[in-house]
Amino acid sequence: MTLRDIEISREQLEELEPSFWNFLCSEDDSRHFYRRAHDGRGRYSDALFSFLEVWREDEANHAVGFKMIYQALYGQSSEAVDARLAARRADFSRIEELLGDEFTMCLVLAYDELATTHAYHRDLAFYESLGPDELKTWIRLVTSDEALHLANLVRLIGQQHRHRIPEARRALERIVEVDLRGGDYGATFVLDHSGAGFNLSPEELSNLCAQAIVKKLERIHGGVPAAQDFM
Repeated sequence: MTLRDIEISREQLEELEPSFWNFLCSEDDSRHFYRRAHDGRGRYSDALFSFLEVWREDEANHAVGFKMIYQALYGQSSEAVDARLAARRADFSRIEELLGDEFTMCLVLAYDELATTHAYHRDLAFYESLGPDELKTWIRLVTSDEALHLANLVRLIGQQHRHRIPEARRALERIVEVDLRGGDYGATFVLDHSGAGFNLSPEELSNLCAQAIVKKLERIHGGVPAAQDFM
């Protein structure tokens, strides 16, 4: 993919640079979250790590795609982009309280994946406007990946932590509170919703994301089959 393939004005190109860089960083930061989970391996189940192995591969592929787009648009070498990404350092102090047990960690990830699903879905028309068919197909596949991650996380919670589902509403309220409090994102992959280009409002983060997850989990807790929950 080259800059000639993408239909975008010089003004729009300059305006969108922080957004494209933010999208790339957010996906690449999955490596920090993955490493943080492995650092606490004794606290988490094999089921979570089975999910994380597939999840990490998907997120790494998303980062590769955003890197290709960024290089095509802004003419930076692969080595220069990699050096900028490698210089990023993760700081989990802002969200440490949310990672103490597997149930809450899964809720954090599920909330974040649903927020990303909505955000990318809203951007579909923009990516289609850029021209190349492969770009349109790619962003649709990325959006589908994020939705599948959410479904798998909700299923994992239902299988491993069904007895804790009544706690989900309060836990997600706290997650939203931490998210909206802002502060340094810290390259943690999750709760980066004040960054450039993110297109959901605080109300939507609460209603479309947190409350939607509560409803999905409550249906599982009430005995609704998982397949029906995602229809």
